[in-house]
Amino acid sequence: MPAAISRRGFVSAAAGVAGVAVLVPDALAFKLQGSLSPTYSGGTFPDGIAAGDPTPDGITLWSRVEGVGGNGSVLLEVATDSKFKKVVKSSLVPADPAKLFTVKARVVGLKAHTQYYYRFATKTKNSAVGKFRTALPASSTSAVKFAYFSCQEFGYGYFNAHALMAKDDVDFVINLGDFVYEDVGYNTPLAVRKENNPGSEALSGPTTYEGYAKRYQRYRTDKDLQAMQASHAMISTWDDHEVMNDYAGGAAANGGNASRTQLPSYIGWSDERKVAAYNAWFDNMPTFPQVTGGTKLYHKAKFGKNLELFVLDERQYRDKQPCGFKTTEIDPASCTDLNTPARDYLGAEQMSFLQGGLNTSTSKWKVIANEVIAMALNEVDGKSAGVDDWVGYPTEREALLQAIRSHNVKNVVFATGDYHTFMAGEVRDAAGHAVATEFAGGSVTMPSNSEIAGAIFHTPGYGTADAPTTPVDHNEAHYLVANPHMKEYDQLHHGYVLASATSTQFSATFKKLKTIRTKSTALAGTPKTYRVAANSTTVI
Repeated sequence: MPAAISRRGFVSAAAGVAGVAVLVPDALAFKLQGSLSPTYSGGTFPDGIAAGDPTPDGITLWSRVEGVGGNGSVLLEVATDSKFKKVVKSSLVPADPAKLFTVKARVVGLKAHTQYYYRFATKTKNSAVGKFRTALPASSTSAVKFAYFSCQEFGYGYFNAHALMAKDDVDFVINLGDFVYEDVGYNTPLAVRKENNPGSEALSGPTTYEGYAKRYQRYRTDKDLQAMQASHAMISTWDDHEVMNDYAGGAAANGGNASRTQLPSYIGWSDERKVAAYNAWFDNMPTFPQVTGGTKLYHKAKFGKNLELFVLDERQYRDKQPCGFKTTEIDPASCTDLNTPARDYLGAEQMSFLQGGLNTSTSKWKVIANEVIAMALNEVDGKSAGVDDWVGYPTEREALLQAIRSHNVKNVVFATGDYHTFMAGEVRDAAGHAVATEFAGGSVTMPSNSEIAGAIFHTPGYGTADAPTTPVDHNEAHYLVANPHMKEYDQLHHGYVLASATSTQFSATFKKLKTIRTKSTALAGTPKTYRVAANSTTVI
């Protein structure tokens, strides 16, 4: 891990910062009065700022400086007030041209559950101002409030969810992956704004470090995304599109997708491409690898007595998907390799981390930051909806659920992204026992299966991009009949989940937007809140 930032006697004379996520006018740039002087002059911070991985005494802070040259440094300040009259930490943070001038530092020695403000600067230009809240101390019995989101494709819709999330009163947010899409591009009238970078990578997706890094730069031109990042600390994992659609990181050639190489996105797969994508992710997220110089991502984080968060990596170590990797309508009887015990999903080390962590956790709620669906998901004809999630790796899925059940681990919740559908229900083992609960958020913008059917393939009964719908034989009621362990299955709305964990219950509020096709934060009706009482697996 990087060296901690030490307490300094530096005080900035800058004043008049109006609020969070507002770029400071040039006239209010720093007047350096101490020994800490950044190397660079001029430049800008076009990607905004971001905070991540909060602990009771620490935070990781990130930005990117542009319009400067060579190796150099920027100034980082952390204060207890938005005008930086009470600076508590400051340091020079190096910028590396090889990393496209991203800057990141771990700050420690902070007070628990306290709101701080931060900013970066060159000699003459300031970044936006951000804020974050450190984690609750271990002894706290206070409620833990957080939001989680996934699947924010740039072209198909506006990041209205982030505009709402920026205003939420939460301790942190969880990014469950598909923060960028490497290969997705829409033309008008489907696209509401241009997504792809120009050049040869526009269709097949990037294959180089610079190509992947520029995807993050493009996405962060969105001011609502910048505002959300500036307002909350973010805990992050990745899914597939940070590298390549549906890839399996532990597989051999083509990332396990040899049967799908007819699609442009699978041209050019290599281990080098995967490493480039991983490096770009770490350089562009407010998080450090768990092992210095490596790509280990999974870890846990504790928030008082009521929540322990288990952040998983469900891509890097998995073997290829079974059944020739058909994406829908899987008949288990005809899939000979589905139950092959040797097929890894989390992998032995990560599975041991998760099982052992759940078994020894003393927190009331054990929340799994989970990229893909853990509940069984059946089509209305009874066949499985796909094998790219936990159900496609039944040996490891059952091993995890039986470890939870046999050790009588209570209050396990899967907080899930990926499927572009709001879902709530029970996670049941092979024998039908309810072992945990799951709440999946709709995507920020990426279309659901129903939206794809209507908007892209013009299938009758599924509506249009601006007015999606489902035919009567594939609507929510039919999916709930096919999946009796579920309470909700909504493919028609986008948004995120607002959650709370207390000593007596876990709640999940589905924040659904009326539209993503125009800039609007209007909600699609009154938000539905689901609850699970402590020591129960019944969603009400």
